[in-house]
Amino acid sequence: MDSVSAVLPDTIPAFELPRVLVTGTDLTTADATVGAVAIRLAMMLEVAVMLVHVLDTGIGDEPAGAGPNEAAHRALAARVRQRVEIARETMEAERARISAIDRDGHAVVRVTLADGRPWEMLVQLARDIPRAWILVGGRPGPTLLGHTSDHVLRHGGAPVLVVPDGCADTLVGQVVVAVDGSQHSTRALRAAGMVAQALRRPLEVLHVQSATDVDAPARIADQLRSTPADVATSRTLHLLVKQTSIAHAIAEHVRTTSTSMLIVGAGAGNGVVGRVLGSTAASLAHTSPVPVLFVR
Repeated sequence: MDSVSAVLPDTIPAFELPRVLVTGTDLTTADATVGAVAIRLAMMLEVAVMLVHVLDTGIGDEPAGAGPNEAAHRALAARVRQRVEIARETMEAERARISAIDRDGHAVVRVTLADGRPWEMLVQLARDIPRAWILVGGRPGPTLLGHTSDHVLRHGGAPVLVVPDGCADTLVGQVVVAVDGSQHSTRALRAAGMVAQALRRPLEVLHVQSATDVDAPARIADQLRSTPADVATSRTLHLLVKQTSIAHAIAEHVRTTSTSMLIVGAGAGNGVVGRVLGSTAASLAHTSPVPVLFVR
């Protein structure tokens, strides 16, 4: 589809490609895909990876007014030190494992071991580091990494890439952006063009049209006209008319096509998980078979 070069409205903040991928890991075999996708993406974008594991040691959880117990305190401190040492050794092994994927040494991998709530640490690190993206692993079902991904999506201001368990780590295939004509999806479209261009992948613009949404094609056409023509190497518009849920239709489309990444727009603030096409963003965080980048 041809597009007309134009600038985005001033009300939409600029989207930037990352300099650092802040990557949460729980150091389990089920979480291995996250590190592999992080290092592959870092190689393609020529950026650094910060591998983060957060230990919730429980320090400070003693009820107020409890009397001092020196023996219990020493035992707790010993357990915490043991956990930290084990985590430090495991983190170094994980750093070496994912670094080995990048045999030419293009991506720098750093490790960070912290104490606290995982989602809070990831969000804070992304706030402190200029142009950081957050990468977290996803699990099927109602929770992701014990709600870590859900909390990051609610509270984080940086772009968040949710990596489903067991997905391919090669990032080979087109970039797909889901749009609905809203301002959120306008930002997602602009971001998707930049990502597709940086990854040297074609861009597909996807809209799932319900039977009652007769004005959607006009909104999407306006959205494409408002997007600079040079944001991607190539792009096509794909319209699907489905009676099923929008999230299900999008997930099935990327499952049955050669798609390396799905990009959607998300709302900001501390409310519900970002909104795209209604509640679609929240659903895709749990059901997409490919990594999903949420942009605000």
